[in-house]
Amino acid sequence: MKRIYYIILAFSILGVKSLFGQENPVGNISSLPYFLNPSFYAMNDLGKVGFVYQSEMQNIGSQEERRLVFGSYNFQEGGFTLGLDIDSKTFKSTGFNETRVTGHYIYNLNIDSDWVVNPSLSLSFVSRQFQPGNVFLEDQINILTGDISLTSGDPLLSLIKNRQYISIGAAAVVHNSYNQAFGISIKNINNPNQSIVDGQTDKLKFLTSLQHTVVFDINRYKQSPILPNFTYIRLFNSVAKYGSRIRIDAQQRLDLNDFYLSLSQQINKLAQTDLHKFGFGVGLYVGSIEYGFNYNFNSASNPLAVPFKTLEFFVSFDLSPMAGRYRGDRSPFRHF
Repeated sequence: MKRIYYIILAFSILGVKSLFGQENPVGNISSLPYFLNPSFYAMNDLGKVGFVYQSEMQNIGSQEERRLVFGSYNFQEGGFTLGLDIDSKTFKSTGFNETRVTGHYIYNLNIDSDWVVNPSLSLSFVSRQFQPGNVFLEDQINILTGDISLTSGDPLLSLIKNRQYISIGAAAVVHNSYNQAFGISIKNINNPNQSIVDGQTDKLKFLTSLQHTVVFDINRYKQSPILPNFTYIRLFNSVAKYGSRIRIDAQQRLDLNDFYLSLSQQINKLAQTDLHKFGFGVGLYVGSIEYGFNYNFNSASNPLAVPFKTLEFFVSFDLSPMAGRYRGDRSPFRHF
């Protein structure tokens, strides 16, 4: 039996508004940086196809499920890459759903023999829906008998409408031929109205983020008797700003041939509280396929903040015909 009261419904509306004002990156930002900056789709890849499943559980019993399908292909003769991702979120027990379909065009431009720049443009179609049939409000529950009515007279329901809008983004990645990349992305350039409340305007602000990733070859000369031949440390950092809110993402990853371990941190500087996320992950490459798992949990400075934990699993297929012959060398710069 699902029960939701006025205060939870109001919190859901406000909370979902804040959440969708910012992007929601996946847990493994080293392997899947495309959702922070789509220009990474073109970085040394012929193409990728993958699927991400994410489940977030809160202590109050609420659950969010996320399913994300993505793919890209590099048209090398034309000097550009096309990308597509479909992101579907379902907020169980609240009746809120969001589906985002985004297409990306990324241009490949060689600066010199060592440096490449990949500018991109993105167009998103977003559909936000509230399904009242998935929740029960206070006036539907008979306190004496426990019976639940199929209809509600709550006047708030008539104000909640489905919302569709278009969002435009632009980004770029500059990377060298051996170990480093820098990125910048701007989303919501057209300031779309995301409000699901009838007659209300809630325009999304610019979401600007900077990214940096670097790879260190720990066994460069392949002479260590202990370390695998391809032992890398990957660092990925990102800083995002949305209005007065700031989010910092960081991940540290140790690659041991076709296996890796990672640690991740996220710091959110909000108006009234600081929200932090910590997590760990493991991954394995089998031929042209990458399997990854991540677990995250939160910590907040405000005692009223709701604790939650996130489980994530993804599968990614490398479309390069050489993908199965890398033999442990999984550096994103290996193609040079």
